[in-house]
Formats: sequence, C-alpha cells, structure tokens
Amino acid sequence: MIDRAVTILRAGGCLIYPTETFYALGCSGLDTRAVERVFCIKSRPLSKPLPLIIGDPEQLGPIASCITPLLSRLMEHFWPGPLSILVPARSHLPRGLVNDRGLLCVRLTSHPGARSLCLGAEAPLTASSANLSGKKPPSSADEIDPDLKRQSDFCFNPLPLPGGGAPSTIVAEPEPGKLNILRAGAIDRETLIRAGFFIEEQD
Repeated sequence: MIDRAVTILRAGGCLIYPTETFYALGCSGLDTRAVERVFCIKSRPLSKPLPLIIGDPEQLGPIASCITPLLSRLMEHFWPGPLSILVPARSHLPRGLVNDRGLLCVRLTSHPGARSLCLGAEAPLTASSANLSGKKPPSSADEIDPDLKRQSDFCFNPLPLPGGGAPSTIVAEPEPGKLNILRAGAIDRETLIRAGFFIEEQD
C-alpha cells in the first residue's frame, strides 16, 4: 500500500492519508499543478495557503529560507508533533503554500504512515484536512466525504488512526523572541509557556 501511495505522489497525484490529528488531503508540496488540484478538490480559496508536513527535519531545508533561534528551539521541543510553525519560504515554492508575508506553515508529523509518505516521495506533503472547505475535518475513514474520495487518486489508510480532538496549534514569530498563537489547538498556550516560550498578547 505504501508503494502505491508513493508512486501516486511522485506522479503528481493527490491522496487521502492519516496524520496525528485528522485525515489530510495531500500531494507533493513541490508540484505546482498538484497543489492547484488540491485547492480545486477542496473548493478552497487560494487566499488560504495550504499547510505542509515533513517526515524528517532535513526536509525543512529545501522549503524554508531561514530558521530563527526561537523557531529552532520550538522545533526541538515540540517536533515531531501537532505544532505548525510559520517559517520564511523559499522563492521556488507554489504560491498556494505561501502567504502574503512570504511565510509557509509546516510541521514535522508524528504519524508513522504520514512520515513514510514524505520520505518515500522525497517531498513535503500538503496537509490540509480531508474535507470540503468549511466542513468538519474527519478523524475516521467513515467521516471522509465520498465526493472527496472520488476526486482523489487513493486513500492511504494505515494504522494508527488519527487522534481527532483539536487540530495542530499554529504559531508565528512576529518579532524576535516572541510568539503569537494564530490557531489554538493540540498544544495549548500553557504548555508553550511552561516550556519557556513568551507568548505575545494579541489585541
């Protein structure tokens, strides 16, 4: 099953796969046409960039132009796991992954199946939840929209199942040494503070 999934990704296909939180709709994050197809399948506006997962810290280098000391500490403390971090993007990436500030959202997944996909495809994968835009993200295969299944090329469904619950937490470093929580999730504010990170208050 993993061989078929990797072959599909390398050929520019899109598939459904489990992460530590929910099922995701994924393709190679280095393939512009595949990224555009994910937007089309999900009916997702291009103004909402897709997040990425990686399977190994070395996969960060080809997509991130620089990593600050604070972001590096975050990665060491919380990766692999459900903490998504905004980092400066390299210029060659598909525009559907990068926001208007030149940042992309990425995490090192802790799901063994998802990590195997990234490593086998030799690319980061898009990791937007496997649902139509605005709908509930699925944590079981039965919850995946049948139309989404029909439009994707394969459903890769190894154990363990996604944990469900809260999505990944999304953080950014708006200025050196400070963090903003852009989306509350599986790693809460108190956990970040206890780990020694200063969380900037937002208006």
